[in-house]
Amino acid sequence: MITLNGTFIVELLIYGSFYYFVKIFIWPKFCGVLEEREAYIEQGLQSARDGYALLQDAETRAADCVAAAEAKAKKIFDEAQAQADHLKEQALSDIEALRTLSQKEFLQEHEQMKERFLFEAKEHYFVVARQLCEQVLGQHDATVATALHKLIEESS
Repeated sequence: MITLNGTFIVELLIYGSFYYFVKIFIWPKFCGVLEEREAYIEQGLQSARDGYALLQDAETRAADCVAAAEAKAKKIFDEAQAQADHLKEQALSDIEALRTLSQKEFLQEHEQMKERFLFEAKEHYFVVARQLCEQVLGQHDATVATALHKLIEESS
């Protein structure tokens, strides 16, 4: 059997007073700190969830931006390629036109040189023929020159 003595009652009173003191003064402050800490942790977890959602959104937008940039780069490249092809064709056309013009100019100059050569050759042969006629016929008159000019013009 349990005997109640004075020591036990004093211990019971001290334990009860300590329990009452802790329950009234310490436990609410301790619970308040725990609740603050719990709210702080919950806020941190919510911020992490929000950050993760923002990260996923940013990754989606970044992928869209990259896709748009690639499409724009391809469009610019295609336009540049088309322009380069056009300029190449234009350059080839200009080269061909210059070649044709150069050939025409060359042929015209060749014809002019040919005509000049023939004219100078006729003049030279006329002088030689006149001198020959003068030596053979002994005449210096204009009839020989006129006859020679007529012969040269008829032969050309």
